[in-house]
Amino acid sequence: GNIVVDNQAGGIYTNGVGGVTIIRNIVRNTVGNGPGDIGIGVTNAYNDTVTLNQVDHMAWYGIQAFYNNYTTITDNISMFNAGAWDQSGITNDHSSYSTITGNIVESNGKFGVYVERSWNVTVSGNIANDNFGYGIAFYHGSLPTTGRSIVSGNICSFNSLGGIILNSAIDNLITMNQCNNNSGDGILLYNDLGQAGSTGNIISDNSLGNDGSSQPTQMFGIREANNSNNNTLISNVMVNNTVAATSILGPNATAP
Repeated sequence: GNIVVDNQAGGIYTNGVGGVTIIRNIVRNTVGNGPGDIGIGVTNAYNDTVTLNQVDHMAWYGIQAFYNNYTTITDNISMFNAGAWDQSGITNDHSSYSTITGNIVESNGKFGVYVERSWNVTVSGNIANDNFGYGIAFYHGSLPTTGRSIVSGNICSFNSLGGIILNSAIDNLITMNQCNNNSGDGILLYNDLGQAGSTGNIISDNSLGNDGSSQPTQMFGIREANNSNNNTLISNVMVNNTVAATSILGPNATAP
């Protein structure tokens, strides 16, 4: 229940403190006028809960979990945070067994939800629209360092790069998401050069396309690129994508 505004380093931050609950706070800086970097950060611990907070206009992260396993981030609003490449409305970095559900992450400078080098993460029921990168992103490593996660029931629309990207992420279930009217792809399975490919993922029952509410921008419903392979596509609805419903490159991909 705190109001935390225009602080130098950020808003609310814990380091090495397990079992914390951060609830019903307003955390804000004015990007360009205020120097605040991290809205809410939980670091180097476990079993922390960040819920029902509003975070906006931070220079880096809205909400960040860093080396913080079993973190629950739920029902927050994180908007208009500036962000560089690995920064976002919500960032989960080196933090496994996290649950990120029911959040609104819109109009952030890079990603809505960003997950890096983390295993067994659940990202569900979030609204990740109008971000300048992807709505939801999983990233990666020279060896498989992220995966075995569930991305379900999210809305990822009108994002500048695409809806959902798996970059060198393995063995994930991506299901029942709506990814419409994005620039680029609804769902992209990818890996950076020299990294491990996105493999063994199941992409099922997603709605992917341009819904006619604006000028069509989404080119592919689902696309594989850069050695992604051995992924399975099942029962997805892909309508009005401007180039094709799917672009599947891997020889072992399955699209029954």
